[in-house]
Amino acid sequence: MMWAPVLNNLVVIAVFGLYLALAMGGGDTLTATETAVLGWGTTAGIAAQALALVPALRAARFRWRPRFDWRGSGLTRPLRAAGWLVLLVLANQAAYWVTTRLATAAGQGGGPGFGAYNNAYALWVVPHGIITVSVVTALMPRMSAAAADGDTAAVRRDVSHALRVCASAVVPAACALFALAPPVMALVFGHGRTSAADTAAMAGILMAFAPGLIALSGQYVLSRAFYALSDTRTPFLLNLVIVALNAGLPLAAAHLLPARWAVTGMAAGYSLALCVGWAVTGLVLSRRLGVARPLRSTAAGAHARLLLAAVPATALGHLAATGALRAGALVAATAGTAVVVLAFALLARPLRLTELQALLSGVRRRLTRTRT
Repeated sequence: MMWAPVLNNLVVIAVFGLYLALAMGGGDTLTATETAVLGWGTTAGIAAQALALVPALRAARFRWRPRFDWRGSGLTRPLRAAGWLVLLVLANQAAYWVTTRLATAAGQGGGPGFGAYNNAYALWVVPHGIITVSVVTALMPRMSAAAADGDTAAVRRDVSHALRVCASAVVPAACALFALAPPVMALVFGHGRTSAADTAAMAGILMAFAPGLIALSGQYVLSRAFYALSDTRTPFLLNLVIVALNAGLPLAAAHLLPARWAVTGMAAGYSLALCVGWAVTGLVLSRRLGVARPLRSTAAGAHARLLLAAVPATALGHLAATGALRAGALVAATAGTAVVVLAFALLARPLRLTELQALLSGVRRRLTRTRT
């Protein structure tokens, strides 16, 4: 099922290709046809993603048929749980609406606007989608089964494992985004009407987002642990901390910072909101799972050692990228990425970064098999 979104992406890429062909030589505004292509094309991608799951359902001998004998079917509890999820989505959308309005106003005031914020966000969230979502999707059935059996120790082990495995890849990714933001933004967005000043502004926003990637990943793992425990109410209440900060801090940035730095401040505010929310959620979940000293846990120790390695890796990666910038954005991004990866690889053994060592060993084995 994790490959189904790939089909969605392929369809949407084709839709954008069709849109570009239709828009070639057009004006600055969307025509009715172009709008319809984007709208219906996006819907077609979602439909393809859903239909791609039908063969797997049939192989599992699942047969869908509508039923209306709802009384006594046990739907009350899941519907109540889904209600808290809907409220969570609405709360996040409210905070997003505030940021959208403020970033748009900042753009109208002469600084980078919502487009710059959105571009940086789109790159920033990629490692989370590839790494954390995939790991947690694979672990959720096991965590849910352990929770249903009342095996709190097993849930605790799975949460710790997920946090450590995700961090082993997410922390280096956050370092790379922070260290390589200028060449990465120039490589991805430095074309068309985008000026050097625009890419520099977006790079600053991406750097402000980067530290929050670690907290986003951790928060995602912890909230799914609550879901495995059939508790959607607590994550909603804890998420209100993030929502409040993610609305209040951008508001402060918009009023206290000049237009040039307002959107960067909003991104930094979101990172801070995620860090605070992650810490609060971790404390509440620790009590729920019976972790006496969460700050001395295996996951906390692994994060601390990864962050210790992150300092030299980020500094060296930034120096390498800056030194290679004259050769072009692609060369600079490649050189910086290589240095960040090398720094973590060299520090993995002395800092006992077990999960990172396992990840690097797996990559080496795959490369060896490919060559042979």
